[in-house]
Amino acid sequence: MDPPPVADPGQTKDKGVGSKGEMDLPVADPGPVRDEGELLRCPFCNSEAVYKLAQFLLPGLAAVCVDGTTGDLFRSPSDVAVDLRKEMVDSITQRSETFIADVEAEQNADNEMSDDPYEIVSIFMDDFSRTKRNIIGHVSGWLLSDSRDDKIDDFVQEMEMTRFWPLERREAIAEVLLRNVDIKTKFHCPEKYENEERLADHKAQCSFRPVTCPNEGCRTKVSVRCMQDHDATCLFKILQCEQNCEKRLLRRDMDRHCVTVCPMRPMKCPFGCDDSFSEHDLEEHCSESLQQHLLKVLQVIHKNNFTADELKETALRLEKCRKTDSLSIRGHVHGHGRTSKLPQTSRGLASGLRDFRRVDVWDTMLDVKNGPDALSEDRGKLAKARDARSLTSIVKDLEAKKFQCSGVVSHVNLGG
Repeated sequence: MDPPPVADPGQTKDKGVGSKGEMDLPVADPGPVRDEGELLRCPFCNSEAVYKLAQFLLPGLAAVCVDGTTGDLFRSPSDVAVDLRKEMVDSITQRSETFIADVEAEQNADNEMSDDPYEIVSIFMDDFSRTKRNIIGHVSGWLLSDSRDDKIDDFVQEMEMTRFWPLERREAIAEVLLRNVDIKTKFHCPEKYENEERLADHKAQCSFRPVTCPNEGCRTKVSVRCMQDHDATCLFKILQCEQNCEKRLLRRDMDRHCVTVCPMRPMKCPFGCDDSFSEHDLEEHCSESLQQHLLKVLQVIHKNNFTADELKETALRLEKCRKTDSLSIRGHVHGHGRTSKLPQTSRGLASGLRDFRRVDVWDTMLDVKNGPDALSEDRGKLAKARDARSLTSIVKDLEAKKFQCSGVVSHVNLGG
């Protein structure tokens, strides 16, 4: 089977690689092709399959050029790239043209030939590569060495940068190869028609016709029959957040969003308790578990200075932060006109002070320092602490207020 006619692009000079001014390989004309019996063949192939096959050609050529010049003091891979490219394309194209006939002739053989076009073309390229290796290139140690792989990768990058063998030209060759080896017509349209009119009608609805992905930002061309599969993996598809927050974003940004900024991302309690919840529910969790969090922070602040029961009692008082009327000292301090009920004798004074220290000590001291409105403010600060560091800072601040107010309270009691 002859390859499709080609358009002559004229003389082109390769930059860097093979810079001898040789004519580059032509690009295939995608128009209809006259086949046997003057039938017109549908030109459409699976776009993704053609692209994938085209990706094999550049590293394949790089391997041939590197292996063929290993140990050569006078030639580098770029010196032989133009000639070896032409030889390689001619070789694998000829092999592909006889492939179906060869398979049919050996269909009763024990070793059944693969029908995977990528595997078939890889075999063609490996066979050609072996014929071009020099003595050093045939040494198994060289073929398995990291140095060889590095040189191949470097030469691939060089050819890509200089556009020595552009993708569109490789795709034209890949399309010919795909048609020749696609035995079961999985990747190209096999339809043929007698005239242009019937072919045009078919092309308008052919499942292999290429279309551009409709997702904004994606310029991939895909066969209609493969569009659903492409859409399921397209990085430019806009999706609802996988963790059900209100955000809609590109598929390519989904993982980063879910791990870093999504308010519904799962998280562990920052204070070390065993609860798990979404970031969105962190504030509610901190408010509901305030006493438990306070206890953990107090254990860190005071370490071994207090018993577990004393720490629990302190945490409870911090959490409540409520005003009580157990001691009429508040009336004295805030000037509410209440009569002090504190004992007037020195013994009673000492007893009253002890009672004062036992009953809502934190609340009373905060009231003395900041007034009645300070309680709700401090309670809010405690409830809004979202991590151990911020809560520790708030607790230390409250304890500092306690220390500063102790002298004021004692003075008020003694004065009363």
